[in-house]
Amino acid sequence: MGLILAGLLVDRLGHQGLFSFLVLISIVLWLMSGYLLIETKPNNLTPIPLWPLATCMFNDGKIWRCAILIACFNLMLFGYYSLAPFIFSELSLSVLVFGYSGIVLAFGTLLGSLRNKKLLMLGWQEKGLTLMASCLAMVGAIGVATLQTSLAFLIPMIAVVISFGIAILNILSSAIDDYKAMVGSAGALLGLTYYLLLGLSLLLASLIHDLGFVLLAASTVSLIVSIVQTRKAANLVDHTI
Repeated sequence: MGLILAGLLVDRLGHQGLFSFLVLISIVLWLMSGYLLIETKPNNLTPIPLWPLATCMFNDGKIWRCAILIACFNLMLFGYYSLAPFIFSELSLSVLVFGYSGIVLAFGTLLGSLRNKKLLMLGWQEKGLTLMASCLAMVGAIGVATLQTSLAFLIPMIAVVISFGIAILNILSSAIDDYKAMVGSAGALLGLTYYLLLGLSLLLASLIHDLGFVLLAASTVSLIVSIVQTRKAANLVDHTI
């Protein structure tokens, strides 16, 4: 349903309209989440000064790496929403067919989530899984860029959404581990950061207007950041030992 709605929005609003719509929804959801955090917090919690926390997080490389990774993997997903309808149009296929493709991709995301759970049970570490997902996304992106003149591009696109299912929960689960005493405010600030990065990325994607290139760019950035993140984690373990 989400893909069908996105296709209809692209047809009616165009890329800029869809981008504005996504940014507006993101801001509304962020504000709602902040409101709910305020309304549901226990009465005995001490209020956290927001500006010092924001300054601390702004200078935290780990937060930026997590925000960039979340934005990249979401860009690969939303990039499909906004750009794939034009590929289907060039192939003389209807928006309805584009919507049906979402069912296939939804199964890919589910498969990624299930595989992630299995690998965690086997002892894989979160950062290792994120790195693996970035590699898989890169392979899928190369496939989409190569095959996007035919419907066969959906096959490597499945690899991209599987990588999303593997990576996103691992990134989110450890992103604000250093801010457990202020998890609500930290989570809201992290959300604002990656929503802004995603919004800017979607704007650039609409200007580039090439799904394969967007996927290649996003997967390349995610792979670089994942490698840096994995190396920093390994160095931290070495220093601890």
